[in-house]
Amino acid sequence: MRRVVLLAVLALSLPMAALASSIDFSTGHFVSGTISGKFTSTIDVTVVGDLSAISINTGKLSVSPLCHSGSTCYTFSGGGVTVVSGGSTVFQDSFTGGLVDKTGQEVAIAATLAPNSMVATGSASADFHFTGGTLSRGEAGVQGSSIIPEPATLGLLGTGLIALVGIARRKLKVGT
Repeated sequence: MRRVVLLAVLALSLPMAALASSIDFSTGHFVSGTISGKFTSTIDVTVVGDLSAISINTGKLSVSPLCHSGSTCYTFSGGGVTVVSGGSTVFQDSFTGGLVDKTGQEVAIAATLAPNSMVATGSASADFHFTGGTLSRGEAGVQGSSIIPEPATLGLLGTGLIALVGIARRKLKVGT
């Protein structure tokens, strides 16, 4: 009985150990950056900040009526975000959808991260002012919660295999 309780406690505790906290890549106020593409198709934004470089690429833009007076809004699906720090990519994900709000030279982008093996939920955002293709001020970031299920999956598999071996062993003892 003691072994069964121990296995049950182990099986219940392993999934909790697999939960990671949250993802938070924020450049704060950026140092420099670029914007390319067109607001009639897709846009690429690269923000170089204090901590890292964030690149946001929208999918095909479609004009949206959900906007406040004096601005133009676009919805998109697809696209993605990449965060580079120290010359190497530390985060990359695609978008399930998003919104671009443009008022004169001010632009805000908000997008939803696609769930994958590292990310359960999250979003990417950028707010900036640009002149031509040069970003002059703003900030960008990626926030989300991550789940890394591999340790829990392997732990549950191992616990199940141990239980099956125990059951088979017990049946072999009873049969002889």
